[in-house]
Amino acid sequence: MRRRGRARKRSRSCWRSGLHNPMWRPACVPCQLFRLSRPLHSRFRARAWAPPRGLRSRRTRDRRKPLVAPRPVVRPLAPQRYEIRFTASAETRERLRRAQDLLGHAVPSGDVAQVIDRALIVLVAELERRKFSATPHPRRSAGQSDDSRNIPAEVRRAVAARDGDRCAFVATNGRRCDERRFLEFHHVVPYGAGGKATVENIQLRCRAHNGYEAERFYGPGLRRARVLTRSGTSIATSTATSTAKGGAAIPGLSP
Repeated sequence: MRRRGRARKRSRSCWRSGLHNPMWRPACVPCQLFRLSRPLHSRFRARAWAPPRGLRSRRTRDRRKPLVAPRPVVRPLAPQRYEIRFTASAETRERLRRAQDLLGHAVPSGDVAQVIDRALIVLVAELERRKFSATPHPRRSAGQSDDSRNIPAEVRRAVAARDGDRCAFVATNGRRCDERRFLEFHHVVPYGAGGKATVENIQLRCRAHNGYEAERFYGPGLRRARVLTRSGTSIATSTATSTAKGGAAIPGLSP
């Protein structure tokens, strides 16, 4: 009697919901009849579960996408306060942990912002020393020959301070270039035309405007290949022979 009552109760719930699953145990009467009416081979047929169509297409689409690191985030939070978030490698994490250990007395809390700030101070000072010969204790230069292409350290420091560490190219409309990357030392009077490495004849140029100045002086047909020197300056060489404004043939020279 109890089994019949349970079967009837389950049967009523199946009919009311409209969902009949013949694999339910115990199943309702209509589901049992449906299961017994099927062929024997279909009752034991294996059914592989498949995800919904939308989910399957999304997984396939994500699998085809290349693995790209998330872009760094630099977002202002308050005046003089920024949120900087980026993805680092395991080696970078170990270097950061090592720096935190070495700065245990100066930064007991191990604040990541203070550690990175100290590291950037040292890095920027080293790069400015190599690029612009910046140093708190400049030494007196021993001098160089008149035909030397080398730019003295005091000239580099003076030009960088005068041009504000950015490109000094000014367009015909009076607008100055704001580029601060890929800076090079440019000869206003080209070296091939007798220009000297002085503060008055040297200016900062970005790579694009330095090449533009060279093509404007030597001509657009000059083929130029850049060679980076040890001091960080860029020397442009040519496979053709160019004629300077003085009439002399200057092979492979550029401003």
